Amino acid sequence: MCALGQVVEIISASIGDMMRAEFTALQDCHGNAVLPVDGVTMSDWEHQTFLATGSLISSSCKAALMLAHHPVTLQQQAYVFGRQIALAYQVCVEYNITA
Repeated sequence: MCALGQVVEIISASIGDMMRAEFTALQDCHGNAVLPVDGVTMSDWEHQTFLATGSLISSSCKAALMLAHHPVTLQQQAYVFGRQIALAYQVCVEYNITA
């Protein structure tokens, strides 16, 4: 598959992740935070953040390097970098809401 076809595929999957996040969000239909009875773990938060924003950011970082024909190892590092950026961004957003 050509690089452009792969980029379309991974960006499409990321959009699917964003839609999944809308249905698994830790909020009610009005956007108010709702925590499960058994609480939320850090793993739950990371997973939800990844679905909501991290997937698209990390896939976009990887796609940019795919289109520039960089090695696969560098593409994977870009993906991980994008994930970390998304988590850092979400921490800032949540901190600013509560501060």
